[in-house]
Amino acid sequence: MLLLSILASLPGMGSALAQSTGGVPGPQVTPGERQAEWRVAIDPGSDGSDARTAMRLHYQQALTGTFRLRGIITGSDAGPGGFDLTVSSVQALWQVSHARDGGIDSALRFDYVAVDGDDRPDSINTLWIGEWPLQSDWSLRTIAQGSVQIGDNRESGVILQTRAALIRKLGPKYSAELQMINIYGPTSDIPGFDEQNHTLGPVLNVRLTGHLALQASAIFGISDAADDAVFRLFLGYRF
Repeated sequence: MLLLSILASLPGMGSALAQSTGGVPGPQVTPGERQAEWRVAIDPGSDGSDARTAMRLHYQQALTGTFRLRGIITGSDAGPGGFDLTVSSVQALWQVSHARDGGIDSALRFDYVAVDGDDRPDSINTLWIGEWPLQSDWSLRTIAQGSVQIGDNRESGVILQTRAALIRKLGPKYSAELQMINIYGPTSDIPGFDEQNHTLGPVLNVRLTGHLALQASAIFGISDAADDAVFRLFLGYRF
């Protein structure tokens, strides 16, 4: 209830902007891990549109050395001066391979996304996440995702999405990334490129303390349907 009260006091946001609080997560599970994270995404507005702010909170915990659960609550714009909690989800991630064994780190993740409102469908997501160590301090992370909507007003077919991050370790406390997120649409009727949602942008990760980490990023639309620019801040705490 405390988390709900905090979120309810925050400024409003557009439901489409809520997708911008997602990133390019890795496949690794740390035994005994417990973490909470707060995320904010800000669209400053363009072409006369108002600025918008999205908020998200999640908590995750590793139950074994290869299995982790995460719960998420996200808000959505409810009109001028309003803010509603409209989306909640549960994610289950299994790490299925390890780079230390001579291959890559990889995982399967399954999500259930519940959307408030009888006229909006829920969805079930299936993701494959892989991370390849490259030369020196470089690595490449990729994600392939398929989503099926359930309930009223659902899209037919599977909604396809890919994500990727090229990562450079800059030191014991810093790393930088170039992230790309691509939402293609449903297999039943995949639209043209400019009607899809494609974004690209830089990311900086900073380990502030042994428990506290910060990620700052800016993502820019490279298709007409995407927001022109969104600025994001993620703040995570490991217990």
